[in-house]
Amino acid sequence: MKTHPVPIFGSPVSLAFSLVVATGLLTPGLVAAAGRSSSSDLSIVRDPGTGNLKLSWTGGGTLKQSRTLDGTFKPVRARGRSHQFAPVEDQLIFSLESASPIFSVNIVGYINTTIPPGLSLIANQLWNQDNSVALLINSPADGTQVYKYVEGAGYEVSTFDATSQTWSNPDMTLTPGIGFFYRNPTSQTIVNTFVGEVRTGTLVNRLPAGFSTEGAIIPQLLSLSEHLIPGEPGDVVRLYVNDGQGNEDYVTSVFSETEGTWVPNLMLGVGQGFISERAHAVDWVRVFTVN
Repeated sequence: MKTHPVPIFGSPVSLAFSLVVATGLLTPGLVAAAGRSSSSDLSIVRDPGTGNLKLSWTGGGTLKQSRTLDGTFKPVRARGRSHQFAPVEDQLIFSLESASPIFSVNIVGYINTTIPPGLSLIANQLWNQDNSVALLINSPADGTQVYKYVEGAGYEVSTFDATSQTWSNPDMTLTPGIGFFYRNPTSQTIVNTFVGEVRTGTLVNRLPAGFSTEGAIIPQLLSLSEHLIPGEPGDVVRLYVNDGQGNEDYVTSVFSETEGTWVPNLMLGVGQGFISERAHAVDWVRVFTVN
């Protein structure tokens, strides 16, 4: 299969997000926490001035947090129905719990993505009402560029101008499931904090035939096969490693007819994008529910 030319490469990322979830095969009509009598929704926002995060919620319940994938949710000291904090922990997610039939129908959190100098291939995996580059990218340096591949059209580009504090294409959308390239023009490693809601239920990411840049909708550190990325013999997945020392290169996995899986079965991290090269379009389906 011919490799489509790409302008930049992606990097591994440092992540600060973990969740308690159940994953499995497609279950038509699956609804998270079905059968409860009422709900309380959580929301999370980032203050662009301070970088602090604010949680707020409707209804009742106790705010709880967990730092590990299968950890125990512990109560958070919060006054009223809001909680402000700095995103300094390595892993945090939030939910609402109550002895009464009140529960949070969503889970929210943040992902700290470490981006070294040069070029990185990353993904936003948390949903917001506004998934534009202008909202999602925190305090970019002058000359920062984001490249989003559009099927049949090539790369859509947005460049940040520090003088005017604007993006050349501020409405570029970076929704969960899209991989995109990030150019860090500085000599320093930076951290971008993505905040939002984890998507639940039956999640479908359409992988087109040919070349595309993709990302997992569910923020988990798993192998390609554990992510249930579909493949046919000869299909290719490419990750890119940027070690922050000027060394950047592709790492490639091919779907093997003999093995019936991806070889090698690379690990795809939280917040990491990848290149997909495939003969036929296919739906990449995951089911994600909250325990």
